[in-house]
Amino acid sequence: MQSASTGAVNVHYVLLRTRVVDGRRVIYGFSAAPFGKYVRQKEDEVEVISQEVATGQWLKITPKQPLPDGEYAVNRMPDDRKLAETFVYDFGIGIPTIQPAHK
Repeated sequence: MQSASTGAVNVHYVLLRTRVVDGRRVIYGFSAAPFGKYVRQKEDEVEVISQEVATGQWLKITPKQPLPDGEYAVNRMPDDRKLAETFVYDFGIGIPTIQPAHK
């Protein structure tokens, strides 16, 4: 994981396994605490080695173990888990490309 400061919020980049639901990649699952008061995020994070290259202009993310066939996403994750990042970069390994559910 690589941490970086963007303004007042620290972020790091993670590699996540995704699930395919209705032709879409799903990254987060949510679970409610008793009485439905609290919701927390759950991620399926892959252990990686992060390394800055080109004088910090790029970040190289290498999985510690070979990735099995499946669906994955790279996500910029704020260290404050109450914040959410809306953009991810998703990809598949060894499987056909997912077609958009809606055109």
